[in-house]
Amino acid sequence: MVTPGGELRADIGVAGGVIREIGPHLTGKERIDAAGMVVLPGMVDSHVHIRGGVFSHREDFHSGTCAAAAGGVTTLLEMPVASPPASRPEWLRARREEARDQLVVDVGMYAGAGADNLEEIPRLAEMGAVAFKTFLMPPPNRREEEFYGLCAQDADSLRAVMRAVAATGRLLAVHAEDNKVVAPLALRIQGEGREDLAAWERSRPQEAELSAIKSVAAAAGETGCRVIVCHVSTPRGLELIAKARGEGLEILAESCPHYLLLDCESAAEAGVFARVKPPLRPPELRREMILAAAEGLVDFFGSDHAPYLREEKLRGGMWSTVDGIPSLELSLPLLLNFVETGAFTYGDVARMAAGSAAAAFGLAQKGSIRVGGDADLVLARREDRPGAVCGERLFTKSRDSAAAFAGAALTHTICRTLVRGKTVFADGGIQANKGWGRLL
Repeated sequence: MVTPGGELRADIGVAGGVIREIGPHLTGKERIDAAGMVVLPGMVDSHVHIRGGVFSHREDFHSGTCAAAAGGVTTLLEMPVASPPASRPEWLRARREEARDQLVVDVGMYAGAGADNLEEIPRLAEMGAVAFKTFLMPPPNRREEEFYGLCAQDADSLRAVMRAVAATGRLLAVHAEDNKVVAPLALRIQGEGREDLAAWERSRPQEAELSAIKSVAAAAGETGCRVIVCHVSTPRGLELIAKARGEGLEILAESCPHYLLLDCESAAEAGVFARVKPPLRPPELRREMILAAAEGLVDFFGSDHAPYLREEKLRGGMWSTVDGIPSLELSLPLLLNFVETGAFTYGDVARMAAGSAAAAFGLAQKGSIRVGGDADLVLARREDRPGAVCGERLFTKSRDSAAAFAGAALTHTICRTLVRGKTVFADGGIQANKGWGRLL
């Protein structure tokens, strides 16, 4: 098992959903045999878009949390982009009520924080928002309703949002791309008539991410807001965040497995199914991201699970399709591939996939295998012959859009997932009823 103190062989004694004892030769009413497996803390996925509501055809809270369970995610934090978004108290309340009886794993919900809902931020915190989210860009065309209360498009707006969030004590997660860099480039490159991933990457260069991170750090320094920079895609971005933290700012770096596993060349054939923001980078930057993560510059990973049906992704070309990869149930298994290559240890994976996020969001019971913590556990088996990602076997409703990872090697199999001591996934199937998962 992988604990905060290192790896060890022992039994885990669980009662009442909590780890009560760790030691040799424990006895109990029920015994789960984990011989030959590695036992990890359940992943705390810091960045998930389930959507639900009018978008339940893409994903609902049951299908999404089933996908989580199958991928070893025991706690997920759901982003507020929806219709309507979770940026007013009544809308956050409605989303919580919608989710309550559907969950298989535990779920916390972000709320929106933007220039247009500043007065709502204190009440959203009182209602239990686990954190806040804002975008440094305008809403996408024809999606303005989904992005109400979610955008801070200039420095004054960002500072106002940060002051309001800082007063609540919550974290602010920021989508950091500088639209002043992106907008003119995207217009010019789109005019070249190219529809490939490399052109998409050129339209949102790393300079856009770096400029935005500098703006976020400056505003955090002025306001005292605790900040997460979401889905960092460049090693230089990670270095800027580390430098800002060294100067005393409370600023954290989240990245996503796809920035370590895919690049704009290797995923070129996937086309629109690999369009994300920020974009997949060139191969040399992907390799540098692996090294940076191994050096500790990534605080935690979130999947940025963004479910869309295949026909939605194929509607229009590279410049007009929707963004995202449905990767909720693939993130932890794919991260374990890096243990096989020697880039990460099991301890690295446990820290970046579970422990650091639990600590950052104040989820004291989550994220580690320790006496007194929730028994959120994943039993994984290293395979002598690696398997491969097969979209047909995924639990997400948007399984047909997972083309970017199709055929990717899987060196480990998730055999069993437990949430608060209860098996929610085993033998390839969901073992828990709707409603076992709790709202955090």
